[in-house]
Amino acid sequence: PVIGGDGTKMLYFSQHVSSITDGNRGWGMKMKDMITPDFSTLTLLLMPYDEGNGGKSVNMFTGTKGDINFNNWTGTSAPGAYDGGICEGAFAIERDGKYYLTYSPFGYGDRRYSIMQTVGDTPLGPFRKLSREYANPVIGIGTEQPMYDFMSGTGHHSFVKAGGELFAVYHAFYNPVDNYVNGAFAGRAIAVDRVRFTYSDYYKCDVLAGTGG
Repeated sequence: PVIGGDGTKMLYFSQHVSSITDGNRGWGMKMKDMITPDFSTLTLLLMPYDEGNGGKSVNMFTGTKGDINFNNWTGTSAPGAYDGGICEGAFAIERDGKYYLTYSPFGYGDRRYSIMQTVGDTPLGPFRKLSREYANPVIGIGTEQPMYDFMSGTGHHSFVKAGGELFAVYHAFYNPVDNYVNGAFAGRAIAVDRVRFTYSDYYKCDVLAGTGG
């Protein structure tokens, strides 16, 4: 569980594709203690968002197979957002009363699998996805063409503090350009990079930024 600045214990996780729904979604809930969830607080926090059809938004609630209700989701998606139907690897940190819920889109086999961030004012949101033009990804390649080739697949991460600094621990492709050998996925390596908080004039708050070191 993530422990907030006020001592609140939280659990964040991703729901996989199932008999109920297509696509991954991120959830959160409070913990009564380190091992006991408070299921009464279970809240949908992240929805995958696809933008297509000539720039028209695709209904992000499509893909529901059963009668599950996703209408309690109150987050917002960034302009130009495209997650490939996946919001997984949820991880949250708290700083100065802001909660940063991060996730990875597209899936581990995609070069655009990266560390993306959302920002909220409470542990259970609502969380705002930040634009790829201003603050995403924290570490990884975006949707620009041509894509950068020095690293890719930089998702499913956690954050650790050491010596007063913040580090992202994540996995990345062995071959950032083409990580498939004879049609088979070549695997991943563990990577560590410094990240920092920097003030964004666009969002009027601090945002996470990778430093590349």
